[in-house]
Amino acid sequence: MKSVQLTPITDWQAWILTGPDSSVAFTGMEAPAEVMTAVFSDGHLIAKTGRDEFLAFVKESAVQPQSTWCFRRHDRILQIQGSAWEEAMLCLCQFDFHRMQPNEWQMLAVAGINCWLWKDPNPDQGILIGFDPGYAEYLEHIFHDVIHELELRSVNLGGAL
Repeated sequence: MKSVQLTPITDWQAWILTGPDSSVAFTGMEAPAEVMTAVFSDGHLIAKTGRDEFLAFVKESAVQPQSTWCFRRHDRILQIQGSAWEEAMLCLCQFDFHRMQPNEWQMLAVAGINCWLWKDPNPDQGILIGFDPGYAEYLEHIFHDVIHELELRSVNLGGAL
């Protein structure tokens, strides 16, 4: 049976940092150098989304980033994992998730909702997907429907030859 698990991630503080001093706002944290890349280190995820722009997801217990143009975000973050997570995502997005590399960062539309996605370097961990919390009920409902459909398909593989 194919499986996909959907788990909310709730122990991060989310921030958007922009401006010329944004790259120095991460005291003691590793930040990526290249645009559209992300670094996961010490339980924090930091993505460089523009020349002077970062999205940072920092453990609540850690020192939070500080800069002139540092604003709190409230993203809904889900971890999608299991043997069929790529198949589930292919039902909701045109991106080819089979080609997504470990530590790759993407900003895509998933079921019509703008999202960010990050592929964990540990293959068992799947991906993280973040989006505006106003879409949480809709998107989670869609995910549950797709997951249910995939489970049904994997059970009903038999038939006459």
